[in-house]
Amino acid sequence: MSDVNVNYSFGTDRIVTPEVTLERISPLLKQCGISRCADVTWLDNIGIPVYCAVRPNASFLQLSNGKGLTESAAKVSALMEAIEVFHAENPSKSAITQYSLNELKSSGKNILTSNDLTYQQGIKHFPDMKVEWVRGIELFSQEEVWAPSSLVYFGRQQSFIQTGTNGLASGNHAIEALLHSLYELIERDAISSLSQSGRLNISDLCQILDLKSLPNGELTKLFEHINASGSKLVVLACPSVIKTPTFWAVLLNPETSINATAFNVGFGCHVDPEIALCRAITEAAQSRASIIQGAREDILIKPVWEEKKSPQSSKAYQFFDKLKVDTSWSDISINCSPKFINLQENYAHVLSALSAQGHNKIYKFDLTRDDLNIPVVKLVCPTLRFNSKFF
Repeated sequence: MSDVNVNYSFGTDRIVTPEVTLERISPLLKQCGISRCADVTWLDNIGIPVYCAVRPNASFLQLSNGKGLTESAAKVSALMEAIEVFHAENPSKSAITQYSLNELKSSGKNILTSNDLTYQQGIKHFPDMKVEWVRGIELFSQEEVWAPSSLVYFGRQQSFIQTGTNGLASGNHAIEALLHSLYELIERDAISSLSQSGRLNISDLCQILDLKSLPNGELTKLFEHINASGSKLVVLACPSVIKTPTFWAVLLNPETSINATAFNVGFGCHVDPEIALCRAITEAAQSRASIIQGAREDILIKPVWEEKKSPQSSKAYQFFDKLKVDTSWSDISINCSPKFINLQENYAHVLSALSAQGHNKIYKFDLTRDDLNIPVVKLVCPTLRFNSKFF
């Protein structure tokens, strides 16, 4: 299993360096419709690397942003995100099959429909209508499962399920993609769990991290970058379903006159708490740079002339600005899952931990195309929560 050993661990765990990944994918970018990858770091004053990959003819999302501790890492992050969405927009011909729901039932196949997903319920299926289905695998039993194509792919004519990017991931290796998909599902579940009866229950569920207790290294440098820019960083440690740290990073900008850049957030989950927090902080910086860029068609921003109050007077800004620290870094890092040098071992450990908590049905859909050979997967776990209002 040495081919999936972690050989790059600087803000993320990968089996090769970003430079090697970039060399591998560069010849395939045109085929994925990617025309350019722009450095948008310096649109903001924080200086955390943020890049933007552009697909002008995309049917769902033309821009994909990426972040990292280095320019190469941020560039690869943006490009791989664009490649993921390209795969989700453009299934190979063999990936889609036409069946009616009744045909699948009569043949004894396992079926995953909107009724199995708590955040998708209420969507009506027409049992005798032939529609598009995709084949997947349940990770624990390795049994075949069939789901409507719109659970996995964007822009399908018969969309009986709300399509999203939750659980969509790519990697240098299939295990790398699967592991990062699991991290995203755990992260989204952790953040979604904070909403109780329509209100955020941060006081009872989250710990507020003392950033002065961060270990010397890249986290400290990120903190110093943000302080030097005049912004304030607030970090919440959120309750994960397993001992895999999940952080919510909040960037508060007291100097802006625009609501959209006064309050920006990022999330991160990983077995390594330093990587989890690094991902959350850099994602918050990515979020703000993306809004300043103003080119994402899925981000709605009110015009300046409609903003009647100071951005810093908003309830969200005031709430997070007044949070008091109650937890040190050592309190969090001591209660984490073990981290292995081999991604296969990390993957097996995370799967086992999820199963022990009752999350023993996780469905894998392989989006990898033979003509590109870049591993892309989408995982679906019906028992993990997902609140689209957060993401």
